[in-house]
Amino acid sequence: MVVFAHFKQKNLKGFSTKLVTWHDEYKHRSYGFDVHIKEFFQEFQDYFHQIGDSKHENQVSQLSVYYETAARGINPLRLEKIKTGRRENIWIAAFHCLSILSEILQQALEDVNHTIDEAKEMLSQLILSAIQNQLLTQDHLNQVGDYTKIEVIWNDLKQHQQISLVDRKLRLSITNNDIYILIDEIFSSIK
Repeated sequence: MVVFAHFKQKNLKGFSTKLVTWHDEYKHRSYGFDVHIKEFFQEFQDYFHQIGDSKHENQVSQLSVYYETAARGINPLRLEKIKTGRRENIWIAAFHCLSILSEILQQALEDVNHTIDEAKEMLSQLILSAIQNQLLTQDHLNQVGDYTKIEVIWNDLKQHQQISLVDRKLRLSITNNDIYILIDEIFSSIK
């Protein structure tokens, strides 16, 4: 299943902002941190489930269990019941979970940015080629911001066999809406 890449990018940037807030909460040892971080794990896990990314969903689930184990007074590494320093054990687990969550988020964001960048590069080359072959004119480039007209232009271009092949390749990793957004960005930069 191909998910709208710009949707993923926007959500991951939102999670990145929230994660910075959670690092501040951790640093200040805020009251209620332990309750709200469980909600954050669940939100993160639900997001990965929604987009069908089971690998990252499982990683976040493992972090949630790791933290929950520490919250129950058990050392999550040795699985021994803690008699003293229980609260400190929770903070150590929170630090570990936030660190790993940060890595997961960074990797997911790099993946989606890479996908978008590759698609944009491919579309840029295709559009420049279409301009050289006079398949696109200045009137087409002036359609910036009007996605319905960009969709019509793209559908007209797809009538050509080579462009149709590029479209098929692009739709393996991004959606049609991503294509329209990227074409709009390219038209804006060329114009």
